[in-house]
Amino acid sequence: MSKIKKLKQSARMQLIFRSLFSVFLLVHAAQSFAKEPFDINDWFSSSYQTAVDLSDDASQVVWVNNLDGIQLLVQSLSDNQHFQVNLSADQQLLDVALFESQNLVYMVQEGQQIKLIRYDLKKQKQQLLYTGQGSGRLAENPSGNFPVWFLHNQALLSFNPFKGMVEQKVIVPEETKSVINSAFSGPCVAVTKMGNVYVRKNDKWNPVTQPSPIRKILPDSHCEKLWTLSEFNQNTVSIYLLAYDEKTNSWESKLVEQENGFDIEDFVLNFQQTQLAAYFYDDVYPKMKNQIRQYASLSSIIRTLQPHPYWRVIDGSTGDGRFLVEVQSPTLSPTTYLADLTKRKLVKLDSRLKQASDTWVTTSALKVKSSHSSELVVYLTSSREKEDKQKIKPLIVKLHGGPFEIRDRWRFDPEAQWLAKKGFDVVAINYQGSGGFGKKFQSAAYGKLRDTLEDDIDNVLDYLEASLGYQRESACLMGSSFGGFAALSELIENNENYKCGILISSVTDLNGIYQSLDNPEEKAQFEERFGDITSHSWQNENNLVSQIGELKRPLLVIYSDADPLVPSEQSKKLLKQLEVLNKTHQSLVLNINSHNLIDADSRTAIYEKINEFLLSVNLVN
Repeated sequence: MSKIKKLKQSARMQLIFRSLFSVFLLVHAAQSFAKEPFDINDWFSSSYQTAVDLSDDASQVVWVNNLDGIQLLVQSLSDNQHFQVNLSADQQLLDVALFESQNLVYMVQEGQQIKLIRYDLKKQKQQLLYTGQGSGRLAENPSGNFPVWFLHNQALLSFNPFKGMVEQKVIVPEETKSVINSAFSGPCVAVTKMGNVYVRKNDKWNPVTQPSPIRKILPDSHCEKLWTLSEFNQNTVSIYLLAYDEKTNSWESKLVEQENGFDIEDFVLNFQQTQLAAYFYDDVYPKMKNQIRQYASLSSIIRTLQPHPYWRVIDGSTGDGRFLVEVQSPTLSPTTYLADLTKRKLVKLDSRLKQASDTWVTTSALKVKSSHSSELVVYLTSSREKEDKQKIKPLIVKLHGGPFEIRDRWRFDPEAQWLAKKGFDVVAINYQGSGGFGKKFQSAAYGKLRDTLEDDIDNVLDYLEASLGYQRESACLMGSSFGGFAALSELIENNENYKCGILISSVTDLNGIYQSLDNPEEKAQFEERFGDITSHSWQNENNLVSQIGELKRPLLVIYSDADPLVPSEQSKKLLKQLEVLNKTHQSLVLNINSHNLIDADSRTAIYEKINEFLLSVNLVN
């Protein structure tokens, strides 16, 4: 079954609360370090291609490559031939899907116009199907067959390439952001930008009262049942089934799956779209609960690669047991495989990195008891040999951003690997407030983040000192965005305990972030999570620049003066105060319109500066 992979643009709310305080994303090239067996440039190379679709007969894979402009690649698995389609420099890829195994259909934005284009793989000919002013995207289509349904502004259109014309036009509810087709009913579910759900019955869109807010929704083949991933549950993100009751003419909801203390991250249906196939969440390790035999078989095959792999299904062929999957772990960089359940075989198609897994430094998952009721999940990446336990290496304490809805996971972490190869052990801490552990764990930090942060970091370092012999005096705190705020707060509160601190695109004043918001809903959520912003004591407590006199350790400050999310004035005021108080510090100022500093030149400069700074503070001999 061919699935359409939509390239979604984040809503501003997601941008503020997920991207603004996001985990430190390292997404482009950095200059190589000569003696490193692992060159972090290899990870962030723009030549990496992403698998997005599998043909119905599992004979072809569609890839998107961003090297020197966007390329669409169709790989034939039988003879390994490639068909390549190059987009022009002024074309932005909106969506792509493979129809009926030979028709690559993609949508691009070109200035003010959208264009729907078909590339016939057999004839190797390209055809412009549709063009129009405005915006658009493909509708999710579980059948993988023509016609092509796509959104254009506020209308859903059906284009039949064989007839060369738009056959149907369906007006959708206002502010619709996505439409899902069912196998037999055509356009079925519409979801608006505000998260409202509509179901099409008898050519009419009817609102559905659903457990909200929802994160994902999938219909059955006749659009009579809806599976939703919802935050409605009082404690965790859970799965609800909505079924249409003809007698009451309404949708009835039922909680069907939940995990005590953990948020379900995703779910999939079987190929017939009749039942839940599997769902996924993260405990210490990734977890999958399967409902059907196929997914149990798929899981057992994948586990032959790694003891605790994270994996996701990119696409699957029509019910014949072949899946396109991505697998990764801390010692396996993301790798795409074709899994054949009949032959119980995995065929490797592409890997993000080419090094063998035995070159990677080991990561251990730990549960650390805290002074509150919950245990803290932490990940320790260490290059120490078993016989070399007494030689304690310097420690980098990585604090993720967010702080809410974000967490560190059992995944491949190129930064931890790079630091470990350079002589550091790295510990990543899921402190209170981190996402994925249920609402109770997240809300425990509401309004008192600095207190809970200090408590949790102390608990973890107490454990590492007592059990593994680490010393705080040889530890450097590191974080970006809110992670930078967390690192600086700890350096101020416990100013004798650490060796240094590294801040990237860091928040230094929470009140300044609040003042930069202009949406009432965003402001209300901010105040719920971060505290009473009208209180002068709160404003003083959460303005770290005003407390920088307490700092006693060297600090590296990296930021862009064109950061669109965290105002650059936050880092500028910090650096000015560091100068006034004659505090030991280094800085790197970039000029890129990005919070995550994603261009190759920036990443080159960032890694060179981090390397230089760590050497200057003698963290590595």
